[in-house]
Formats: sequence, structure tokens, C-alpha cells
Amino acid sequence: MRNNILLLLTLTLMITLPNVSADFPPEPEGEWYLIDHGNALSDSQETEMESKLMDVQNSTGALVRVVTIKSMEDLNVYRYDTYFDEDEGYARQMYQHYGMEGGENETILIGLSVEDRRFKFVMPGHSVFAQERSQVIFDEDVAPYLGANQWNEGLNSAIDGIEPYAADEISTLPKTIFWGLLAFAALSIPLIIQKTKRHFTEANYDEIETVVSYNRLVKESLIQRGNAAFTAMDGSEDSKAKWELLEDINTIKEFDVNEDNKMLPFLMRETSIFAVVRISKRADDMNIDEDINLNIETIDRDIENINKHISIKNYVGFGAYIFSSFVFILAMLVLNLFLKSSGLGIDEIITNFETINGYYMILVPLLLTTVYTIAITLIKPYRQLFSMIVVGVFFPTFAKNMMLISRNITPINKTTNASGAVLIPGFLGLTGVMSMGGYGVISTGRDEYGNEMYDVQRNYSSSDSGGSSCGSSCGGGCGGGGCGGGGGF
Repeated sequence: MRNNILLLLTLTLMITLPNVSADFPPEPEGEWYLIDHGNALSDSQETEMESKLMDVQNSTGALVRVVTIKSMEDLNVYRYDTYFDEDEGYARQMYQHYGMEGGENETILIGLSVEDRRFKFVMPGHSVFAQERSQVIFDEDVAPYLGANQWNEGLNSAIDGIEPYAADEISTLPKTIFWGLLAFAALSIPLIIQKTKRHFTEANYDEIETVVSYNRLVKESLIQRGNAAFTAMDGSEDSKAKWELLEDINTIKEFDVNEDNKMLPFLMRETSIFAVVRISKRADDMNIDEDINLNIETIDRDIENINKHISIKNYVGFGAYIFSSFVFILAMLVLNLFLKSSGLGIDEIITNFETINGYYMILVPLLLTTVYTIAITLIKPYRQLFSMIVVGVFFPTFAKNMMLISRNITPINKTTNASGAVLIPGFLGLTGVMSMGGYGVISTGRDEYGNEMYDVQRNYSSSDSGGSSCGSSCGGGCGGGGCGGGGGF
């Protein structure tokens, strides 16, 4: 029974442990670069390849060697084929046998087993990034040649492909630059907030009074525009169309602009909304200009409040530049987390031309930040949109006013005409309000004087849409902590 147990343990060890009695191709004397024990190359091809490997060492300082064998079995290694290119397999053992592991300089062994049809880059001292690139080189450049038994072409492709990574000197910017740029971006945020707050405080903005002023200007402009349309209509005052318009004007007059300190209180009820829509439609049909002249004595304070609102809106728009810092910080961190997964530190930014296919990675966050900054500088709606986030956090009452008061509002010039009236621009944005609410005007005929009669309807629509999409991607590479790329062909 005891003998059976010992026999079982012996067989288990023979199967699971590497073959410690493995033979290796004899090592040439002196400095060497190539052992073609598998007879994969002609004499002239060997000479050319040795010269190329010597040039690689001279240019990179890294020793790259090529070893071919006929098969592992030919060297007394009786294992499965894939054992050749395992991380601790036969190719790795050759690397160790020839004293290439643990030296001061970077070394790479390119191994090929002809009959086993296996290949391996052995480069355990290199970064995970370089190891992963070696797998890509094998899959895309080497395996197609080896699969067609073109040994010389396959091995030369392996040498050419791995040369940029041989020294494993991934050029990086100093860490102080990385952390310095992040610190500058982070410190810019409180500075922008402080400047925005200072502008807002210095303006002495009254949120409630501004809304009341806006309501009053809108109300008076609607009334005057309605009166102008009434005067331009045909017929007597008792005509149906004129009577309808007078009712709409009186509906607007009834509202108190101070009611609940809301924006446009006459837009809070459907009956008054209908009045606003009909007045606007009637005035448009009569070609009444949206710009209205109002007596400056009654609206002087209102004009000041509106102009102050516009000025502060521009000031707080500066807060949108906070996101320039956020964009930069986010891009830097995401980029460097990606690089960290490739074996680099979180504060190392690749700038090597060849390893990144010509892209200097530090330019990615800089470019994204520049594009965003230029966009919010030149495109005012974008600046207002992003600034609303900052305003909502630090100036919630003003943010509410920005939502209530028309975004199309423009500064009002206090210059008066001969009658002492000031021109109020057509900034009211009522057409947009009506359109968003789904209100439309339809003709119901004409009165006895030929004036068109209107009715207001609210259009409701619904739409259903559905669908789904999905996608997937997959990829792979050399495992971390191993050697390098390789596989069957």
C-alpha cells in the first residue's frame, strides 16, 4: 500500500512540475545574438538577422536574442505544445538558462519552436505596457508569417516590432508637472467662485424687485401693443373683433404685477394666456412693431433693474469657466488611470512618439479643455447654460430669476424721443412661451368690418418610440506579471 502511494506521488510530480532535466541548445562562446537550433534560417538569413540584432542593441542598449528549436521533444522536454510559451514554460527556462534574467540592462528572448508551432517573446523585466504591446505585435505582424511557414519573415517582423519597446524607456513628463497642472486647475475653481460672488455682491441685486419690474414692462408693452392694434383695425368700437380685443386688453390690465412675486402672473391662468396670444397675433397681423415706446417717468426704475439683471447675468456667466478646470482634471485623471492599467504610475504621462502612435497624450486634456473654453467664450448660450449650474448652487434666487425672465432680454437704452418716451425692445419672449405651451391661433371667420376673428387652441401630441441597441467589444493581451506576447500559429 505504501509503495502504491509513493508511485502515485511520483507520477503526480512528473506531470505537474516543470521538466528539470530539460536540454537547451548549446550556447555559443562569446557575445551572441542568434541560435538557429531548429534550422529555420539559411546561412545568409542568419548573418543578416545577427547584424540586425546587433544594430538593435547599439541603438537601444537592450540585448535582443533569437533562439529557434525543432521541438521541445527534440530537447527531451515531453510536455504539451503550449508549455513552450507559458509564462514559466520552456522559452522562459531558456531565457534563464542563458543568464538573461536579472541583469542591469533590458533583455528580450524571441523563441520559436518550429514543429510545436509555438512562439514567445520572453521579456519579464519589461513593463506590462510593453508586454501587452508584444502580444499585439505577435498577433498582427508575426503570426501570419509563421502560420505560412515563413520563418525568416516572421522572426524579422518580431525584431522590428519589438525594437521600439526593447529599452522599455517610456518617456514621461516629470511628476511635478502632472501634479502642478492638477493643482493649478484645482486652485482655479475657488478663485473663479470668489470672483463671481464678488461681482454679484457688488451689484446689490434685488431678486423680487427685478421680477416685478419685468412683469410691469411686459404688462405695459402688451397693453400698448394691443391699443395700437385696436387703433389700426377697421370699424367702430362695437365691432365683434374690436370688442374681443378690448376684452383681452382689460384681462391683462386686471392683473397685479406684484401678485405672488411671480413671473408674468397673467400667464398663470388659461383665460389670460388666451388673451396674450390673441393680442400678440392681432398686433402681428396689423404689423405693429414689437418694440414699444413707454413713458420713462413711470418705468425708469424698472429699466435700471432689467439692465442690472442683464449685467449680473454676464458676470455670473464667468462661473462657467469652473468647468474648464473640471474638464482638465477629469481628463488628466481618466487618462492616467488608463496608463496606470498599462503599467505606468498615476502621475506619469506618456510622451513617447512611437509607443502612442504619434499622439502626445498630455495634449488630450489640454485640447479638451481648450475646446470647451473657446466654446463657452464664443457661444454665449453655452456659457449661460453651464453657468446656471454654478448660479444654482451659490445664487439660487438669481438662478430662479434667470429661469423666469426671458433669456432673449437685451439692455434698454434710456434715451427718450421727443415725447419723453423710451423704446422698449421686443425682448419679452412671449412667442416662445406660447410655442412651448402648445398654444396656437385659428381663424373663426370675419366680423362685419372684415376684421379676422381668432380662437386659441392648445395642441396636444404624443409620440412613442422605442428600441434598443447594444454592442460589445473584446480584447486581450499578455497577462500581468508574466513575460510577453506569444502563442500558436
